[in-house]
Amino acid sequence: MKKALAVLMALCVVFCFCMPLSAMDMTHRIEEAGMDVTLPEDWVVYTRDTPANDPNIEIYYVGHAEMIAYMEKYDVYMEVLPDSEMMVGVKIWSVDRLGTDFRNVLSTEDKAERDRLFNDMIINAPAGDVTLLELYESNVGGDNNYLYLKNEVRTESYIVEQYVAVVGDKAVFVYGMPTDTYRLDAFNQGVLKQILKDIRYDNGTLIGATQSNKPIGGTDQPDQSTPSSSVAPSAPSKGTMDVRTIVLIALGALVLAGVAVAGVLLLRKKKPKSGMQEAANRAQPRVDAATSVQNNGAPAPMTPALQPVQQPVGQTTTVPAAPVQQEVRRKAFCGQCGEKLSETTKFCGNCGAKVE
Repeated sequence: MKKALAVLMALCVVFCFCMPLSAMDMTHRIEEAGMDVTLPEDWVVYTRDTPANDPNIEIYYVGHAEMIAYMEKYDVYMEVLPDSEMMVGVKIWSVDRLGTDFRNVLSTEDKAERDRLFNDMIINAPAGDVTLLELYESNVGGDNNYLYLKNEVRTESYIVEQYVAVVGDKAVFVYGMPTDTYRLDAFNQGVLKQILKDIRYDNGTLIGATQSNKPIGGTDQPDQSTPSSSVAPSAPSKGTMDVRTIVLIALGALVLAGVAVAGVLLLRKKKPKSGMQEAANRAQPRVDAATSVQNNGAPAPMTPALQPVQQPVGQTTTVPAAPVQQEVRRKAFCGQCGEKLSETTKFCGNCGAKVE
């Protein structure tokens, strides 16, 4: 049992210290926008620097040449597969290609003026495949809280959820799209927002910690092609629990369970006697004493084997020797004829009578 407990505790220690290391983050640098994107190490990441022999290319692309051609055509610098249900990408433009209204809103430092400009954009936005949703702050209260303009781009096959930021002379698009459904579910929307929270720019537009990421004007122009409830809400708590968090919670539960089992087993080994057993043990001497008392109430004498021998100090006790059996002597004369007999004769030599 002790060996089993030792093995269990060793496994708990290994899981606690080794598994978190395997779930560490990696930071990917995109020099074109001066940005660092921090992602879990076990996610599949494609960039223009991905080697041609990377086996993960075939998961999503036909081949390396096709991947590079696609990225160059659509100004994509990174695409990520967090799981089998979504694709996250980073697209970079020159800021001049971005519409004037977008540039004005994202470059304005005054919050009231920024909100007014965004509301004007929503009111004057032409009908089309792009729906403006909100001004979004990526990490409220943090030192990397950047301003994005969130919008949706509808296609025949899916809806792309897209966040646009102005970074110096670049316009950065961080987008997420489903791989097997029409739109991202709430969980994957949370994953996308977590990625935004972990992005850092060398020259991004930082927003003060006192401002919030409450949607601005999002209800003024509901999406007529889909129900109003389809507009992505703030990241739910489920979305913030990535694979690493779930693994750490599971490992913590495993450690607690191991410690609990070990404690129970140790307590069972050292468990004190119950009250009934202790009472029975205390009563046993009284029962033994009662059985040694005779009917007249006097204590029974000890057996000779247990009775001690008392003698004066310095006096030696002499144990008498066992008596020697004396040989039976025969009569000296025959009872029949009076003939003299020897002491050991059994029959008379004269008359033949048996000597008694």
